Amino acid sequence: MSIAIPDQLAPLVMLLSFRHRDRLAATLEELGAHVVAARRSEAIVDRFAGSGAAILIIDARDAPVEALHAVEQVGPKVKEQRGALVLLLSKVDADMLPAFEQAGISHFLSAPFRNSELAAVIRLARRSARPWGSRSGDSERQRAGEDVGRALADDEIRIFYQPQFEAVTNRLVGAEALARWNHPQFGVMGVNSLLAAGDLTGKKQDISARIRALVCADIARWDARLSGIGVALNIIAEDLLDPGFSAAFLAELDTHAIAHTRMTLEITEGSFVRNFDEASDVLVHLREAGVRIAVDDFGTGYSSLAYLKSLPVDYLKIDSSLSRDIAGSDRERIVVQAVIDLAHSLRLDVVAEGVETEEQLALLTEQGCRYWQGFLKSGAVTSDELLQFL
Repeated sequence: MSIAIPDQLAPLVMLLSFRHRDRLAATLEELGAHVVAARRSEAIVDRFAGSGAAILIIDARDAPVEALHAVEQVGPKVKEQRGALVLLLSKVDADMLPAFEQAGISHFLSAPFRNSELAAVIRLARRSARPWGSRSGDSERQRAGEDVGRALADDEIRIFYQPQFEAVTNRLVGAEALARWNHPQFGVMGVNSLLAAGDLTGKKQDISARIRALVCADIARWDARLSGIGVALNIIAEDLLDPGFSAAFLAELDTHAIAHTRMTLEITEGSFVRNFDEASDVLVHLREAGVRIAVDDFGTGYSSLAYLKSLPVDYLKIDSSLSRDIAGSDRERIVVQAVIDLAHSLRLDVVAEGVETEEQLALLTEQGCRYWQGFLKSGAVTSDELLQFL
């Protein structure tokens, strides 16, 4: 079953990446896309046709021959469905570009590239693809309702954890809980796709509640050696508008004998920009009870900096695009330094997301970033695999 993503929601993108699937899928989700990811090209035509996506990204880096074969297979179907086929191609393989163009790509991006460049090519592809929401609203809601109902009933939501480390000592200090949707047809997907379906059907908070319940159950079962590890959990804007949310969440922690101080709730800038007063009341209650509050993806929103002085926030998470660009120009380093200095002036801790190289980590540490997470050391892992980082 597929989900058609309407205009007001982020684009649904299908990704085929032979060597970099997990990392690229994570990047696309950070950029705001809902991702159906694959590592093999088997049945790529049927999978794209059934995915509901209007954009197909084929990552040819380190696998140009396999990628060309996949484009030759799926190109006609993408064109038939008036979709967009985006190619990511290493500069060393640039001589193969004409063959890819003949096979049916509509857009391409030369690697290495920045996140901002990837976001730009997705925007271009979206404009040229078929209109979003072209299916009937009733059909969209019916499919979405079926997906949400089955996902909740059949326990299709899985929880993974990305380790967080202290920059100076490299000591494991926490983990961010990341939900994945184990779709019976398309495999493991980012949970944003399921949340988009929940948004269509009014079940978004039910999905968020199930994720919280799974995380709490995991922590309660963890090995005693992980007892000192904090856990960060994303919450949705709708939770912040629910006056009963804070009491319900604290009761859930108590039921599982989880110390309030062990938990951090992450919110995006957009969550409190639109509903500042309501969000602030909920967050104040939680923080007074010992739960820590973090602003996620800081640097990507449009919030007034004055809000940070009023909201009960404990730390900022530097968006991965800033972390990855820090090794670029002086201008980019200055931006990151300004964010870190701002946090310190407000007595907030800083966590850098998306750290991929030793150079990035060294520069972030030098600028005063205290904690980090990223593929340099680990992507998302299971609860049991967290033990290896102790």
